[in-house]
Amino acid sequence: MSDFAKALVERGIIKVPGVPGDRFPGRNGAPGMAYVADIRGAMADPDQRELIVERLAKQFRRDFTSADTVGCVAKAGIAWGSILAWQLGLPAVTVHLDGPRKSGLQRQIEGSVAGRRVVLIDNLTRTHSSLISAALLVKAEGGTVEGAMAVIGLETGPAGFRVSTLCSEEDLEREGLLQGVLSPEHLHGPIAEAAATQPAGRTKNQQLKTKET
Repeated sequence: MSDFAKALVERGIIKVPGVPGDRFPGRNGAPGMAYVADIRGAMADPDQRELIVERLAKQFRRDFTSADTVGCVAKAGIAWGSILAWQLGLPAVTVHLDGPRKSGLQRQIEGSVAGRRVVLIDNLTRTHSSLISAALLVKAEGGTVEGAMAVIGLETGPAGFRVSTLCSEEDLEREGLLQGVLSPEHLHGPIAEAAATQPAGRTKNQQLKTKET
């Protein structure tokens, strides 16, 4: 069990709709969401912000010893990457995935990456697609991608570089069940499937223990 996920859930990172059965709107026509890990909103909570930034800095120093630049993946990665860069005393650049800006210097990467060893930062990764797109842009401008980090997501996937995350969505779901923030009806991953097969009347903690053995 992830101690980081436990601390995030204790600090209120998981949000559920106020009306049982309601769902938050999905993105770009995707199905609605029964819960949200409010990573963007965590920036407004000093306790959550400190927890996330300290863990990002610790894993960055552990996993990317030769990196010299933080690459903030727009838009959600800008805040976390910028604070992380300040914490580490490193330069930060912003990578725009939706094309060069249409005003000013019209750059797709704000700040030079030529000759630099970059670690990309995003808030969430499930498929690595945004990280892969950002990496291609960095390489096209003469930078080297040392790897990537996300607050929540999967480390394994199609990226051809190391991806280091602080916890997975499954970690959060397990903790959400343990702490009573989530019920099986909220879940959408492997835990939901396991919970649906448990005999009626089992407690959440018993369901998790059965899943883990």
